[in-house]
Amino acid sequence: MIKLKKCLAMFMAGALIMTGGILPQESKANAAGDYGISNPRVENGVTTWDKIKFGSYYQDAEFEPEPIKWRVLSVDGDDAFLLADKCLDCKPYNEEYTDVTWETCTLRKWLNEDFYNEAFDSEEKAAITETTVINNETIYNDGEDEYITKDGNDTKDNVYLLSIDEVCNTAYGFNAEFSEAYETRYVKVTDYVKVNGADYENGYWWLRSPGDFSNYASCVNFYGFGDNCGCYADNAVRPALHINISSSKVKDAGEVDSEGNVTEQADGIGTPRVKDGVTTWDCVYFGNYKQNAEWRKQDVEWRVLSVNGNDAFLLADRNLNCKPYNEENIDVTWETCTLRKWLNEEFYNEAFDAEEKSAIIETKVINDDNPCYDTDGGNDTKDNVYLLSIDEACNSAYGFDSEFDRETDADSDENPKTRYSKNTDYTILFNGAGTVSGPGYKNNGNWWLRSTGFNGTYASFVYHTGYGEYKGKSVNAGNYVVRPALHINLSSSEWSKAGTISANNQIKAEPIEEPDDYGNKPDVPTQVPTPPYGNTGNNLKGVKQASQTANTVQKQTTDGIAAKTLKLKGVKCIAGSKKITGKVSLSKAKVKIKVGSRAYKKAAVKGKKFTLRLGYKLRKNTKVTIKVTKKGCKGIVKQYKVKQI
Repeated sequence: MIKLKKCLAMFMAGALIMTGGILPQESKANAAGDYGISNPRVENGVTTWDKIKFGSYYQDAEFEPEPIKWRVLSVDGDDAFLLADKCLDCKPYNEEYTDVTWETCTLRKWLNEDFYNEAFDSEEKAAITETTVINNETIYNDGEDEYITKDGNDTKDNVYLLSIDEVCNTAYGFNAEFSEAYETRYVKVTDYVKVNGADYENGYWWLRSPGDFSNYASCVNFYGFGDNCGCYADNAVRPALHINISSSKVKDAGEVDSEGNVTEQADGIGTPRVKDGVTTWDCVYFGNYKQNAEWRKQDVEWRVLSVNGNDAFLLADRNLNCKPYNEENIDVTWETCTLRKWLNEEFYNEAFDAEEKSAIIETKVINDDNPCYDTDGGNDTKDNVYLLSIDEACNSAYGFDSEFDRETDADSDENPKTRYSKNTDYTILFNGAGTVSGPGYKNNGNWWLRSTGFNGTYASFVYHTGYGEYKGKSVNAGNYVVRPALHINLSSSEWSKAGTISANNQIKAEPIEEPDDYGNKPDVPTQVPTPPYGNTGNNLKGVKQASQTANTVQKQTTDGIAAKTLKLKGVKCIAGSKKITGKVSLSKAKVKIKVGSRAYKKAAVKGKKFTLRLGYKLRKNTKVTIKVTKKGCKGIVKQYKVKQI
């Protein structure tokens, strides 16, 4: 460490500002937008970063690799500068307590060898841009004099750490003062890091810049305050790198802000979000179940309550049936009730085919005691399909009002519309669901929760007003409806986007058609609106009356809506392949395929899947036309281009 005269120190500080670490070029907003990611932005003093998933590394306490999430510090054309969203390991800056620089430290060697080979496969490595890393000197002021610590040579690295200059760069979303605590530099550590020696939640993380002495290195402490530490200390490691954002290995991971608020994103769907007091959920189609007055199966629409990696927690958008919680009025819990058995057997087998079942994640369901009456919730269960609990139905992270038993008028701004749920026509007409015609509540249902009520013969539920009832209703009560919940694996091709829905007026927005991995645009099923029946009472009496109502519904509906619309899913026409494959939304449909100017050929159909085998290899950009027909359904014709992958 060398003592400097103050005038020289001021000059050096100015030089550092001009020549510091890897400074971003002027952002290219249009280029960033091409990939759907942006540079950090600040609003009302809060910084928000976009996130992506790239590579995988140990993050939980079980040493299982998981996708790494990175914050986007800058985007310049195809180049994205990334910083790990969490600290990924715990290592000394150097394994010996000696004079050291970034060029010579053991942490640099570990990042560019062990971590690089562990975290990235060959395709991901190809997307990483080797970076010329500028290693500036560090100036230290003790209140009287200023000192400088030598920096070492510049380096070329695939993976590295941020410098003091970079962690004070406002263009990257950080605050400009290094020696003050700021939330923009807060970072959590993974469970894996804790197992490896970090006994804290917020990270105390290394920077590559030298510290006050040549055997020290700079770091950021738990509070976002710039600091320095002896190089042999075990601090957290938060890697940074540059990648080519056009790589197919890059996946959207939502965004995070400096206050710790996270919006997860997976395959174009995200967690619920609130704007101006209104909750909006993304929706997906998954499975088929009877929903209209003609008993026809239709795609089931689900609201996305949460996304965690490839796991999506879903809740049916509408009430799909009307069943008692238990067929007898006896003491029961969720574990022993007949509704659980029905959901996991009859409904499960009716609504999902074999491939959809393979996408459903069996869930360990926690059955807590009633929070108001302390009624025993019974044993925890493992279910494929289940109902929400009281705690889940007032979890704001899932988009619900946090006050379970709030009761207000329908037109009140405080009304918990987040728990409104409409009955399907099938639920109303043929299963005895009571309906409501009052202003603001039309066709809303009273839907069961799995939590016990004030004793073992009662189960909790949500009123049609959105009010949660702790006391519950007799378990054998009629007119109460079923709103299933489940978890699915988003890596499955069995689901599709279904737009969004908002709590204020339950308006459905259709999804924007985006191409899949092969450049094909998905078909969006036509929505079948609930007709305005008004108050039909608790039950329609007799099959004749139900039939008459069904006929009325049919007359009120155009042929285009009443007819089942076929959909194509997962069509693959790949350059070099000798076959074209895909799936139709309904089984036993007729599929004909034309390649280029050749004549149509009939594809082999097995269930919902189809395959057309060719006597030649497909060529890139060749047009493929697929025609699908089925008796009683509206046929479709879709065009695709052969893609090179």
